[in-house]
Amino acid sequence: MEHYGYGVNLYNGESLIEWNYFDYNRHSIAGFGYSSNGYTARYNLVGKHPISHAFDMHGLNQNTGDDSKVAGGTIAIHHNTFQFTMDVFPDSRHQEAIAIRGIPDNRCDIDKNWFYHESKPVEVNKRGNAYRQENDRWMHVWASGNHFGRDEPAPGIGHPR
Repeated sequence: MEHYGYGVNLYNGESLIEWNYFDYNRHSIAGFGYSSNGYTARYNLVGKHPISHAFDMHGLNQNTGDDSKVAGGTIAIHHNTFQFTMDVFPDSRHQEAIAIRGIPDNRCDIDKNWFYHESKPVEVNKRGNAYRQENDRWMHVWASGNHFGRDEPAPGIGHPR
């Protein structure tokens, strides 16, 4: 995805993405969405200038007769820091750090990350929260041990400092 601001673009298979600094990307990590597509993102730092949400898993129609979409297989997002709450282009709008755009075939775990966003998401599909899932309720997405706000979290949360 040259010139579109994609740091890592995953089409199929499982990937490990660790110890990176991302900034000025549309999506620092983007997964295509097949159930065989997954990733572990750990120990990454996302800077203050995103173009859109940083970590992403696209959703694909499942051809089941309903509107639900599969969004990858297994996704593990842990020990990352997201240093933004707004994007810088095109609108300087509130922006989520993580978008899961459907229902993971297996699961998505969001653990021990540091979000500069002020609070833990309550609404499942609200843009601008720290993370969101495009669905009418949380399904196959779990989050624990995350820190919200700009104050320094406890050791072991966020990227290594």
